[in-house]
Amino acid sequence: MYYVLLFSKTAEFIAEYFRKGQEILIRGNVKVDNYEKDGNKISKQYIVVEAVEFVGSKKRKIQKLRKKLKHKIMRNFLGK
Repeated sequence: MYYVLLFSKTAEFIAEYFRKGQEILIRGNVKVDNYEKDGNKISKQYIVVEAVEFVGSKKRKIQKLRKKLKHKIMRNFLGK
């Protein structure tokens, strides 16, 4: 089992545009933590997400929304 770690804008994006059961493609790095607790060796595997993509039938519609969102963020950043 892997734990999936999301931060900042990626987490906000997923919370806003994805729903439970919807297909998603994630890209990131695997991180492994090994430690000992009460004499037992424990290992946890994480995927630290760097990017997400929509998959499935709604992909094109959502990609258009992502472009609009990206442009809106840039306009806000540039103060336009």
